[in-house]
Amino acid sequence: MTKPKQAFLVGAVLRWSVLSLGICSWAPTWATESVPGPAIISDPAPDMAYPAGLIPLVVPSQGFMMNAVLYTASGAGPHPTLLLIHGLPGNEENLDLAQAVRRAGWNVLTYHPRGSWGSEGSFSVANTVLDARAALTFLRDPANVKYRIDPDRIAVAGHSMGGYDAASLARSDHHLLGVVLIDAWGVALPKTPLPEGWSQSIENRYQAINRYRLKVDSLEGFVAEMIRIETQEPVISFAHDLTDRPCLIVAGEDPEKTNGVENHQLANILASSGAPRSKAVFMSTDHFFSDHRIELISVVVDWLKVLVN
Repeated sequence: MTKPKQAFLVGAVLRWSVLSLGICSWAPTWATESVPGPAIISDPAPDMAYPAGLIPLVVPSQGFMMNAVLYTASGAGPHPTLLLIHGLPGNEENLDLAQAVRRAGWNVLTYHPRGSWGSEGSFSVANTVLDARAALTFLRDPANVKYRIDPDRIAVAGHSMGGYDAASLARSDHHLLGVVLIDAWGVALPKTPLPEGWSQSIENRYQAINRYRLKVDSLEGFVAEMIRIETQEPVISFAHDLTDRPCLIVAGEDPEKTNGVENHQLANILASSGAPRSKAVFMSTDHFFSDHRIELISVVVDWLKVLVN
């Protein structure tokens, strides 16, 4: 039986068990057409005293400065805040999601990790995990309450590699409101041996796409790190660390275009644990949700509302 079919059958059995026996609080679902909420289709009434805004920032990480933008919600606040992490190399930043989350009353901080898109330092996946921690520290810094941030109400969301960073952050930080994994990268079960030509495919991708966006210490080191993560440190290896906090998984289903199979496996682990206020939604789209942007945004915004209500 092929891996996609096996994952589908496992997921189907689990969903039947959940619905029939009530063994846990949630189960993977499939997106259906819904009526977008106000934050998706309309602007809030302006607040002349405390207007919404966009603040360009630099966020320190390990002695280097990262380019960042803080979207501030209107109103006196303090506001819940979403830390939004893009993938590799960051061509899709999900800024339409950031805007909608702000309209829903949240601040949103997004940034470019070290060594990417002009941020100082060198890029590596290990560094991006530390960069996520640095961004969270920035949001909790008492000196930054001037941005109307509520340091006790912070959630983290990540797309693709950003999902790896978000999960890495959430697994060790129990003060986060919750974590959103958007077609998270790096959740595959360890592959031994690696598929033939896998190392070359990483190098080719870097040469073709990333070399103008990322500054790495060496191409060989970049490829070696990707192989190490894929074989030794996938997100699914610490999925059980996420079972005691709210988690939203939003993923595509086509394994040729997305991380759908692996996200199903992660969702099933979390579902069987009865993770509180958690949810998994799968859509028939690509890795960038190119034709499901409104649906993606609606799912995330609606779920964030649950965290603060």
